[in-house]
Amino acid sequence: MSATQTGSKSAPELSAGRLRANSFGLSHVLFQSITHMAPLPTLTFVAASAVGLSGPALPFAIVFAALAALCVATAIGQMAKDIPSAGGLYSYVSAGLGPAAGFLVGWAFLLIEPLVAPLLFLLCGFEVADVLSTSLGIHISWMIPSVITALVVLALNYRDVRMSLMVGMILGACEIVVILALAAWMIYSNADHLTLAPFNPFNSADGSLGSSFKAVVFVAALYIGFEAAAPLGEEARRPTWTVPRALIYSVIGMCIVYVIFTYAWVIGTGFDVFTSVTTSPDNPNPLMRIATTFWGAGWILLFAATINGVFANANASVNTGARVTFAMARNHVLPRALARTHPIFQTPHIAIVSQIVFGLVCAILLGSATDPITGVIILGLLIAIAAIAVYCTVCVATIVYFLKGRRQGRPFNVWLHVVVPAIGAVFFLVPLYYQYSPLPDYPIRWANWLPPVWGVIGVFVYMVISRRNARLGRDVSQIFVADPNGAAD
Repeated sequence: MSATQTGSKSAPELSAGRLRANSFGLSHVLFQSITHMAPLPTLTFVAASAVGLSGPALPFAIVFAALAALCVATAIGQMAKDIPSAGGLYSYVSAGLGPAAGFLVGWAFLLIEPLVAPLLFLLCGFEVADVLSTSLGIHISWMIPSVITALVVLALNYRDVRMSLMVGMILGACEIVVILALAAWMIYSNADHLTLAPFNPFNSADGSLGSSFKAVVFVAALYIGFEAAAPLGEEARRPTWTVPRALIYSVIGMCIVYVIFTYAWVIGTGFDVFTSVTTSPDNPNPLMRIATTFWGAGWILLFAATINGVFANANASVNTGARVTFAMARNHVLPRALARTHPIFQTPHIAIVSQIVFGLVCAILLGSATDPITGVIILGLLIAIAAIAVYCTVCVATIVYFLKGRRQGRPFNVWLHVVVPAIGAVFFLVPLYYQYSPLPDYPIRWANWLPPVWGVIGVFVYMVISRRNARLGRDVSQIFVADPNGAAD
């Protein structure tokens, strides 16, 4: 096609809301999921929450959460083979359980994805301000690094999805290298104290099995984001091959990394004192403390990797959140302006800007009302609870979808399409139960109430949209078809 032809038709076509197909391959999609998990930033969150429950049995909780995540990833991967879509999980649930359930999953993502960025803005603000204050004697407001983080993420996402994914790959790889290097040094330094005790769930903080399982709802935050590959289905090459593999590989790979690091962390701190040392009020940043203990001035590497991880995860979350928003707006669920794509870059630029602005405002308000770390805990728990509910719903939708397909003569595998999704749903229901029994104290308890309240609001919103579409003569089920003419394998 000539330059003249391209120029003559690009603006009207791209403004109609088409993403750039065949933009990237498996490695890019894989790191979209990995960076969305935010290994080091999320481990900082785990230190502030899960360790008080899991104690030195933290590696057990990580393995249990990985098994659950792997089952869900398998279910999502099977759906992705049939439905490559920027709508991701809400498109899959729509296909399996109908438009009402699909809408509620999409509605849940409007709660989950926009809150990942403010969580990271808060975490970056705290990390930078804390390190500058304690190590260099420089005192700044945590809001300054939060704003800088938001601006960098906006620059990465606005122009080209390929550029943002490539940056994510580089940042993610650097982060993992630092994590494994520190873990290897801690294990080597404590070779005489190696034990399998961290994998015993009865070695929780209070010695009970219940505390280990309750810790899983916090530890699940380590894996939340593996599904970030799914909304890239319209832009990836060979999406029905690429997306399922990225989902599985990301969970397995990061489980290995997490287990190695947390095991080394427990052994390096001391099995018997791990809980008291890690949760001490005098130790607000335990990862930095352990890095200083074993690496001396090399703690700067861990700090740089943590900030690096914040940028990588914020970049990935905006990538995913903007595309879910884009897909829902394209189908008249959200304001149509959010479905516009840039006439040159072919990115959902309005959805991206809206994600950044909301995230920054949310971070500043919540961090000012409480403090950055309390804000991180509230947002992290809220996201974990909502995400677990979504994962369970996707597992049920997978079972129903493929059972329907079996009756229609489509390929069916009882293990992949029934047994594995069912195990995933049950695995995640266990830690979800322990999160509500008993309830945490306020203000963290607000994180328990918002997801169900948001769901009830979503039911009423769906009823309004259904009536509106009936008046306009539209098929309500088409709301949840991300793009009838979208990418194909």
